[in-house]
Amino acid sequence: MKKTKKLIDYYLLFGLLVLLIFGTITVYNSSLVASNNLFGGQFYFLIHQLLWLFFGLVGGVFFYLYPYQKLRLFFKIGLYISLFFLFLTGLGGLSSLPFFRLFLGWLPDNILYQSFCPAINGARRWFIFNPSPLPAIPLLGRLNFQPAEALKFFIVGYLSFTLSQATRNGRNFPSVFLWRFSFLIAVISGLLVLQPDFGSLLLLNSLSFGLAFLAGVPLWYFSLLLPLGTLAGLPLILFSDYRRARLLTFLSGGSQDPLGKGYQISQVLIALGSGGWFGLGFGNSRQKHGYIPEVATDSIFAIIGEELGWVGTVVFLVIYFYVLFRGLAVSRNCQDNVGKLLAGGVVLWIFSQLVLNLGAVTALIPFTGVPLPMISYGGSSLIFIVSGLGLLLNVSKNS
Repeated sequence: MKKTKKLIDYYLLFGLLVLLIFGTITVYNSSLVASNNLFGGQFYFLIHQLLWLFFGLVGGVFFYLYPYQKLRLFFKIGLYISLFFLFLTGLGGLSSLPFFRLFLGWLPDNILYQSFCPAINGARRWFIFNPSPLPAIPLLGRLNFQPAEALKFFIVGYLSFTLSQATRNGRNFPSVFLWRFSFLIAVISGLLVLQPDFGSLLLLNSLSFGLAFLAGVPLWYFSLLLPLGTLAGLPLILFSDYRRARLLTFLSGGSQDPLGKGYQISQVLIALGSGGWFGLGFGNSRQKHGYIPEVATDSIFAIIGEELGWVGTVVFLVIYFYVLFRGLAVSRNCQDNVGKLLAGGVVLWIFSQLVLNLGAVTALIPFTGVPLPMISYGGSSLIFIVSGLGLLLNVSKNS
């Protein structure tokens, strides 16, 4: 019998390429002023974004070509490595707790720890593989790794395999599995709180519970665990000056302290409002001239809205949701449970990140620092997102 050749979803591939190309152009457009001011040339951020996109495409091609059914051990090892680096970056936060201060109180002031796990804007979310005085790598400079971004990729793969295995005898999930699942989510949440990184905390919890729901975990489990998680999270806001200030800034829409903690959201809203129906024109943003901090990262949507207006923004979002719906079709039509969950997990990951980013820049939720997937400047995020897209296209061959 002649073997049928399996083809990917070319409509999905085209949509993804459009977003990646648009994202690269937008990173250059939004960052050229900052790049010129900081590094004396307008191509610094563009060059780095292109390098990271290249590494992401290498990963994407690998995960497209390699049979995803054989990746179980890879995802398990990757999850453990990501948790290890997440633990290293969270040690600084752990040392501030009363019980651990006795043993780890010296750690935040340790020069070696500060070099590898620096505190940036009050959070330790990055691990630097070659800090100063180690030599910088040509073109790449300092290799910054954000464990939470890697964890998003590996948690999709790990849970897809474990949830699929748990459903092999129907949808009767053993209580042992549910306890192990709960313990894993609790460990990840605790480590993210220590950094702190509440954007990744929200995203990884949404992603994990969403995958569990897709796999058929009983509803009673969610009705029990979600209220407990909410109650556990309230003290983290109420008893932390930093988080309480972020919440108050969000509730006031930035008006409470427009030149301080509310400055970023105030400038973002000015950018979005300035765009009107048809925008100021591509490249004509005023807010990218030093008004919005780190404009090419989590606030990049503000520049899109300012330059393209409401009409251009709607077109952009239509392309985005077209890609997501094609991805859902891949998940729905896949012939095996692992593939269904892998594709569904990648789509859920991108959708959750999109919602958190757009919610923050439109002041519907507090600023979380979550990048706009495929669009924002950033190495760890782009590399793992594009690798996940390769996995999605791989699954599409079986749909």
